[in-house]
Amino acid sequence: DYYIFNGEAVAVMCDSTVTDIVIPETVTYLGTNAFRNYSDNRDVNTVGDLIIRGGTKDENGNITINKDVFTSTRFMNVTVGGNVTHIGEGAFESSNHYFGDVIIEDSVKSIGARAFQRCSMMNSLIIPESVTYIGQGAFEGFASNNNPPRGSLQIYGGNREGEDIVINSGVFNQSRFKDVIIGGKVTKIADNAFSQIYENFIGSLTINSSSVDSTGSKLELKISRMFFLMPI
Repeated sequence: DYYIFNGEAVAVMCDSTVTDIVIPETVTYLGTNAFRNYSDNRDVNTVGDLIIRGGTKDENGNITINKDVFTSTRFMNVTVGGNVTHIGEGAFESSNHYFGDVIIEDSVKSIGARAFQRCSMMNSLIIPESVTYIGQGAFEGFASNNNPPRGSLQIYGGNREGEDIVINSGVFNQSRFKDVIIGGKVTKIADNAFSQIYENFIGSLTINSSSVDSTGSKLELKISRMFFLMPI
């Protein structure tokens, strides 16, 4: 069933047997609130996964997941890939009824500011090498309600600054993970890249410094004040 909200069709009730939502690569437009309230009342043990392979095409041919498409929805795992090249600002902001992992595949080039901010119940996160832009606070407060932390953070891409791929400050503020792996194309970790972590990282930290440039020479992995622990 659906209703009209600000001129857009909004899904409000689906067959009770429907759990997963798959948006195929053929989709080139997703309206505001298209999936508003989808499975919002389901028990955590019965929610399904969200797989996004299409989105809204802009004039340059980029496929984007825009803000408010998935307002007040409830899913387990979220996978973004297929034809999607950009995750827009605030696309999943405050989606605190998502309980699994976020897998961003290598079609995605940019992640907007606050894209997954305050997704406080999620577990693990993978950022692929294809990503060359991550906006301010994109993952601030990610998995912050998991105490103790149980998920992992794998970062293989970041912000392109000249010849460097950088993990900038403020992207993961107040997030909570058990293990952190940094590698892929990342060559620089900025000051306070993981500030205000409140001892939220309790497992292992693995940094792979084998990144190579076009000549095959190893790049220097530049690390400054990576963790800035705030008092409890």
